[in-house]
Amino acid sequence: MPTILDSVFEHFFRNNTAIMLLTDEENDRILDANDTALRFYGYSLEQMKSMSLDNITSRQQAESDDDNRGQVVTHNCADGVILSNIKKYFS
Repeated sequence: MPTILDSVFEHFFRNNTAIMLLTDEENDRILDANDTALRFYGYSLEQMKSMSLDNITSRQQAESDDDNRGQVVTHNCADGVILSNIKKYFS
């Protein structure tokens, strides 16, 4: 049974204006994506769930960001647009 905390997290995740992906830390498979991420990358939720971070991240070497809390990477969108300097944070 979902708890209040589950409901709060679900609301935070679904309605956030930040791009958010939930991934499996062992294999980088995308488990879920919020609507902002779907609009940004141009994929459907079903497509995103069939992918891993490797499918949207360029093979370029990721660089640590200034505060060492994440990495700066290049991402690829469904329409072929390549986006540079995307900050990837871990939690």
